[in-house]
Amino acid sequence: KEDFCALHNKYHFIKANNGETIIEAYKRINDESEAIAKKTNSRIDMCKSGNYTLTTIKFFKETTLAPQKSEKISEQESAWIDLATTGALIFAERYEGEANQYDVNSMYIFEMIKKDASWPIAPGKFYTINSSFTEKWSKFPYGIYKATIEGNPPKK
Repeated sequence: KEDFCALHNKYHFIKANNGETIIEAYKRINDESEAIAKKTNSRIDMCKSGNYTLTTIKFFKETTLAPQKSEKISEQESAWIDLATTGALIFAERYEGEANQYDVNSMYIFEMIKKDASWPIAPGKFYTINSSFTEKWSKFPYGIYKATIEGNPPKK
């Protein structure tokens, strides 16, 4: 294990395809990395990053507009997030008849690829709001909301 770690820090390991000699793998990797460098005007240099995985990660980090790391959150905010993920609003009326199953978790990928998708990278702010605030909003800001709802919904 120690030998591998020492070598890994000095050298880049390349994976040979089945039936490929080490020399053939070396030539293939060099040809591929030269072609990638040429097509990208040397923006991507696999000689510096070593393999496809590390090259991809390095290129993403260099070109993304997102911050590299999110900021730390307070213990209070961490507790709120934990509580927000352990329960849900539950309401049900007895029903007999045809029904459709709705899986909100499968919408996760759809939400992630939306161009206006966003998520926090910094600690949030705590506010106490009421309906006079929310009536002015066309879209609720990203956040965790604790609501007190009084009364029953009207029967349909």
